Amino acid sequence: MKSEDRNQEMDRTVLLGEEAGKTVLLEEMSEKTVLLEEEKSDYEKQEPAHREISAGETRDWAVNAQKRCPNCMKELKPGAKFCPKCGFKIGTKPKEIYHLHPGMVLAGRYMIGTVLGFGGFGITYRAWDNKLNVMVAIKEYYPAGIVNRIPGEMEVILYTGKSKKEFVSGLERFLEEARNTVRFSDHPNIVNVFDFFEENGTAYIVMEFLDGISLKDYMKKAGGKLGYEEAVTITCAIMEALKQVHGAGILHRDISPDNIFLCSDGRIKLIDFGAARFSTGEEEKTMSIVLKMGYAPPEQYRSKSRQGPWTDVYALGATLYRIVTGKVPDESVNRVVEDTVQEPCELEPSVPEYLSRAIMKAMALIPELRFQTIGEFQEAILNRTKVLALEADVKRRRRRRTVGIGVGAVILLAAAGIAGTIYQNKRTEAFLAKADVSIWIPIREGRTEEEEKSIFEDMASEFLKDYPQVGFDVTYIRKKRMIHRLKRHWQKGSCLYCLKAADWEMN
Repeated sequence: MKSEDRNQEMDRTVLLGEEAGKTVLLEEMSEKTVLLEEEKSDYEKQEPAHREISAGETRDWAVNAQKRCPNCMKELKPGAKFCPKCGFKIGTKPKEIYHLHPGMVLAGRYMIGTVLGFGGFGITYRAWDNKLNVMVAIKEYYPAGIVNRIPGEMEVILYTGKSKKEFVSGLERFLEEARNTVRFSDHPNIVNVFDFFEENGTAYIVMEFLDGISLKDYMKKAGGKLGYEEAVTITCAIMEALKQVHGAGILHRDISPDNIFLCSDGRIKLIDFGAARFSTGEEEKTMSIVLKMGYAPPEQYRSKSRQGPWTDVYALGATLYRIVTGKVPDESVNRVVEDTVQEPCELEPSVPEYLSRAIMKAMALIPELRFQTIGEFQEAILNRTKVLALEADVKRRRRRRTVGIGVGAVILLAAAGIAGTIYQNKRTEAFLAKADVSIWIPIREGRTEEEEKSIFEDMASEFLKDYPQVGFDVTYIRKKRMIHRLKRHWQKGSCLYCLKAADWEMN
């Protein structure tokens, strides 16, 4: 078709559009979205994305299908103008002219119904599977701004220019979402994906139809927040889903109340794997930046970062924070500059301290301070493990590092002295494998001997796991007496090596 003929055809469509009051959008489409024939043919020649599950049907299952209401999918009598069950007017067009019309059929099998929701990257329809005779949900890849379609048509029209590359890249990500989700279709807490395929110049994902409400909407109806016991129940269900997802090396990366669905039959489902990627573990890798303000940890704001289960731990912690307090946490990048996030128990006194601490630990800005696995987080919110307040945990880690260094230094110094003596006297003997070390630890002002002993034993336990052959003879001394004792032993020559009392300060 020549360009002039095509433009005339588009003008005729505009006239039809005027009757529907949609002239402006159609004129814009006439000016911006027409593909050159050679460009369209190039696109059509491309190999379709791989189909792990094929929707291709040799039989048209819609031919003899019973007429159904596009809204509730109940069977209709011939000639019915309204659905007797839900009152839907048969023949009602979609609210947005670029949506597929009710009654259209995909893959010779799926009858499109009313729209369940739509956003910047796609449209989700209610649909009926004429082969299995069940209601399903179908998600269509439709990136607003780079594609359009003629009202009443099914084919997607791609904008010219750079949009083509962006569309194809997004299409592959869309299909990757299907591949990621279908791996977990047998899990009771993850939305099931039945099918995915390409058609009409775009792609579709066929999922189980979930009858219920999103956690976000459920909270709105409940006054903005939920009781902590119900919040923990919902969170534990999502944790069970994430255990399997993380076990397969995949991160969800978009956990929030929007993507948690509460089914009317009591099931709780994790949905929308559009941002899912493989975990990078200890290695830094370049990943696409996908953010949900208030729920994304600092590392998710960087394209190259180390992301792992702890990334989803932050998002789930922020979600639980939102559920019990009714407030969305401040963005993590803002918290890095100035952290003003209050503990949940301060905003909602009914939240137990153990749960409040667990949430704050999950939302720690430094990944190493968070729970490293979903399982650890779950044990904490069920009050099965003790969780220190975040500040106390930081101090504890500092003490562990300080004592570890101190103990290591003492061992090295003592070993060096012993080794020197052995070398001089018995050069042929092997290096000492077992050692007993005497350590004097000053008792700081305001602390008891028992407190110092508890701190040292806690910190030294890690060292002793690695060096079980080393024994400690520890003496706890008040700081004023410490210097006198050190001088006395130094003068007697009974102390080959010692550390200053200041070296044992544990801040």
